[in-house]
Amino acid sequence: MSDALAKFKAGMPKEVIDAMKQEFKDNYDTNKDGTVSCAELAKLMDCPEEEAQRIITGVDVNCDGRMQFDEFLLYMEGSTKVDLYSSDEIKKMFDDLDKDGNGRISPDELSKGVGEISTKLVECMANKLIQEADKDGDGHVNMEEFFDTLVAKLPLRKDFGMTEKLLERFKKCFHEDFDKNGDGSLTTLEMGQLLNRNLPGRYSEEQINKMISRVDLNDDGRVQFGEFLMHAQNLSKDDIKNQFMAIDKDKNGKISPEEMVTGIKEIYACMVDSEVAKLIKEVDRDDSGCVDIREFRRLLLVLIPFMN
Repeated sequence: MSDALAKFKAGMPKEVIDAMKQEFKDNYDTNKDGTVSCAELAKLMDCPEEEAQRIITGVDVNCDGRMQFDEFLLYMEGSTKVDLYSSDEIKKMFDDLDKDGNGRISPDELSKGVGEISTKLVECMANKLIQEADKDGDGHVNMEEFFDTLVAKLPLRKDFGMTEKLLERFKKCFHEDFDKNGDGSLTTLEMGQLLNRNLPGRYSEEQINKMISRVDLNDDGRVQFGEFLMHAQNLSKDDIKNQFMAIDKDKNGKISPEEMVTGIKEIYACMVDSEVAKLIKEVDRDDSGCVDIREFRRLLLVLIPFMN
């Protein structure tokens, strides 16, 4: 718990804290794991998960995507994590980022001017990727999990620029235009229709099978969405294996959280710039491409955990 949050809690009467702790246990923490997830809050409040996530983000001091009890206190008091800091402290944070002193934080200042923020962003992204891919719950990612999940998550070619918008376009193309039977994969026939749509007969069935084999990570003779992305980026399953091995530094067949952090820094550095650009876009009300002191308070909802 941050010093600022500890100070906030210390200023509350003990009987109030005890009452809220009981409320937290009885009505919010439904699975009794000591935290409130986005799904738990959405169900409790009967609201969309996007709204629940907005609430959690506002008090998520440790940036774990969940609401701890001390963060719950903030929420119940109608405060956010930004309210933990004085105006002078916020101004100092802004000035520390505003390297050229022009009253605005540029994307370059945010991504390059503060190494510790970039490092924390990478760590958060790496931990999130590990959680999404780790199907067996061992805290690591093996090659099968890497194939199944991270092919669609990581920018496997640094020169390709897989933006969120482009990824959504590929998903729509895959599911609406080519996966005709809606089973989540492309057969030889469906792949042939995709490849031959402009020039019928250009590719033979044998050629199409070779193309499928080139990206068929699980060797089922079909093309799943992640493999479809590989085809779009002109990548083969050998390329993916090489990517996995490049991240797996100790060559034990599993990627640890620490290895994922190093791997992103070395191979997927563009993810940091993409994340920074997304942060600025979310708070940039005047479309200047930068963040002024008024917009900075909204940016702090995300940055505070990285600045403590």
